[in-house]
Amino acid sequence: MRPDHRPAEPPLSVALVGCGTHARTRLLPALARVPSLRLVALVDPDLVSAAGLARSLGVSTVRADVAALLQACRPDVAIVATPPDAHVEPVVRLLAAGVHVYLEKPLAASLEEAEEIAGWAAASEARVLVGHHLRFGRMERRLAGWLREGRVGPVDLVHVAHLFSDASRAARSGYLTGPAGGVLLEYATHEFDFLEYCLGRPIESVSASLRAGPRGAEEAAALTLRLEGGTLANLSFSSAGVDHEVRDYFGREGLISMDRYRLAWPTLERRRALASRPRRALGQFLKGCRSLGLARYLLPGEVVNAYRGALSHLVEAIRAGRPALPSVADGLRAVRLVHLARRSAATGRVLPVPEGWRAGEDRVVTALEPVR
Repeated sequence: MRPDHRPAEPPLSVALVGCGTHARTRLLPALARVPSLRLVALVDPDLVSAAGLARSLGVSTVRADVAALLQACRPDVAIVATPPDAHVEPVVRLLAAGVHVYLEKPLAASLEEAEEIAGWAAASEARVLVGHHLRFGRMERRLAGWLREGRVGPVDLVHVAHLFSDASRAARSGYLTGPAGGVLLEYATHEFDFLEYCLGRPIESVSASLRAGPRGAEEAAALTLRLEGGTLANLSFSSAGVDHEVRDYFGREGLISMDRYRLAWPTLERRRALASRPRRALGQFLKGCRSLGLARYLLPGEVVNAYRGALSHLVEAIRAGRPALPSVADGLRAVRLVHLARRSAATGRVLPVPEGWRAGEDRVVTALEPVR
């Protein structure tokens, strides 16, 4: 055998904990695209539904909870896709058993529970990746790459609008409108993580205005953030609007935009083109020609690819013995920022991020791999 041809390592065994809509439409298709992972067990309190899913997947082990799972087998990896207010118990049991964990974001539904998970993760040698999957999306990685390369110079202002209609995701996510849900935990945690990931600088202060829905969870939110170095970011969220997701990064030398539902790729416009009305109009025409409305139809596949990238990264981290990113510290920071935004809305004040919440080695931006 030639020295540069090592035998392929056997796939890691995986248990899926939580078999709801998100797991079936996003995580299972992503898992099927990662040959280094093999699904061996399903865990869900609805045993009848889980057993039906297991038969369709050729999986023989089905249990109602993680305690029963660990009595039957010990997988190498567990994907925890339960509602956020049901994260602590399965994650603590899995970490105590030395099982590596892919944990869907948010880290937990409350700051206290997030800190409890962080404590257990710090004491465990198992790898934990928190599912802030935007870091692994092809469009998002291209956008982040342009920002890292300084294509538009220093970024002065960021605008994010992240909305879903009742006809799409909001109606299918029961926890989204419940006491443990809301747009801050569901959407803002993603954007907090991705914003710091793209710019490589921490959020320093938060100002928020919130509107509660009929069941008490935040239905809409408007936030203003200040990052280290003075960059300002305006973030808007709603679970009762239209399907709309845009990100604009305004630099001193141009503009980088991403419109998930209308364009299949982020766009970069230089300052010279922005200053010329004819050139800007031509740019908008070409942008429309490139998209042809295809992004809406490509979206499900792109999201699954992002999850595939996250799961592949976890496998690489396990086999290389290095931390998995986004880490528990990254997930904890996002939940802390949600807590701070709620306090800001309640007090009507701009609140600084406490010094102890800011840095830490896990917040340092990771190197970007080539976009595939």
